[in-house]
Amino acid sequence: MNTMNRRSRCWLALVIALSLASCNSKVDTPDTSNTPDVSNTPNSPNSPESAFEAIRHTVDDVIRPGYRENTVRANISLTKTNLLTMLPPIEEYPLQVDERDTSEQESVEIFTSSEKSGEGRDGLFVELANAFNGEQKKLSDGRHAAISIRSMPSGLGASFILSGQSVPDAYSPSNLLWGQMLEADGVELTQLAEVTAPNTAGIVFRKDKSDRILTDGQLDVSRLLTSVTSGDFAMGYTNPFQSSTGLNFLITVLDEFSGGDETQLLSPDVASAFEAFQAGVPFVAQNTLQMRDAAQGSGVLDAMVMEHQTWTNVNNMGDYRFVPFGIRHDSPLYATREADEAELEVLAMFAEYIEERREQVDRFGFGQLADYRSSWALEDGSLIARAQGLWKERKSGGRPIAAVFVADVSGSMEGVRLQKMQEALLQSADLISAVSS
Repeated sequence: MNTMNRRSRCWLALVIALSLASCNSKVDTPDTSNTPDVSNTPNSPNSPESAFEAIRHTVDDVIRPGYRENTVRANISLTKTNLLTMLPPIEEYPLQVDERDTSEQESVEIFTSSEKSGEGRDGLFVELANAFNGEQKKLSDGRHAAISIRSMPSGLGASFILSGQSVPDAYSPSNLLWGQMLEADGVELTQLAEVTAPNTAGIVFRKDKSDRILTDGQLDVSRLLTSVTSGDFAMGYTNPFQSSTGLNFLITVLDEFSGGDETQLLSPDVASAFEAFQAGVPFVAQNTLQMRDAAQGSGVLDAMVMEHQTWTNVNNMGDYRFVPFGIRHDSPLYATREADEAELEVLAMFAEYIEERREQVDRFGFGQLADYRSSWALEDGSLIARAQGLWKERKSGGRPIAAVFVADVSGSMEGVRLQKMQEALLQSADLISAVSS
């Protein structure tokens, strides 16, 4: 805003004038009630020129829009602490299977990723838990074993556990990245099963765009990145703070730019290459449903990310093809520090129960592409959260982003509502990246 053209200044003047009016303030001018009408005279104190000059003084000398405030009051850094204080109430993610502890029953709650804790073809763990509970299996102390399922996006589940705000007895994200990230942050997890619902992440792309991303029928990540960066291929993916597939894709991109060298995953050169790539990405969606709707409805996207189990359940996408990428999505099962000895026994029984029902697992669309092997692996789990931080910093692809907040400050907002709105605005402002020098 150091160089504002006249039109920009006029708009800003209008905003200030409206603001002054709303605060019952005014620009003082001499009383001319007893003098001839000279309002159209340029030097008149009531002329538009005089009013504009008064506002110009307020803008340039008082507000000073060219003054880079963010270089003095730096924005709060994007850290887990800031994000973890903004988690939604756990009640917004109700239990899909609700079993309670009794004198005769030991119940274990599992945070379960959405593709296996929903309805219909997305309800694998719901069906398995209900069947398991119906058998009333006995524990060593004579009580019955029971499973409760809470549907929870993988990234959000990791945030709840990391914050300590709501820690379940067990956690089954879509892939192992979330477990690695939690363990790198000091969270104690016990892996009870490496695989519960075999699956893969992939890119769904228009068949007529195959030459942009494939080599000999296989995904060529280097070619994909070149095509997106050059603007020849519109690729969309999901938020890596929430989505397992989005996180997988992010690290796949960084791995390619680093030449497979984990020590260079977050280097300045890789960060610059990622920013250039991101400039070619039309948008990042919160979930796969948004991705799918964008591809089907608007035709904006040539490709998007999706899990294979979801792909097998999608209709009306005959012009698209699926190709796997990154690490496998095999839904590991972890016990958390909340699980006591009896609860660990329940979880071990449930893990074994799932393993014995492979045909049932496959019926929900899992267990396909069994020959696919992960294309990379991370030894240092701390890189995962740092990769998310790099994404947050560079996701705009170098494009300037303007944040507009529209707030209702009418009488109906008085009291707690207005207080909560002010808190939300402050938190939102602190999550906006600082202005570059």
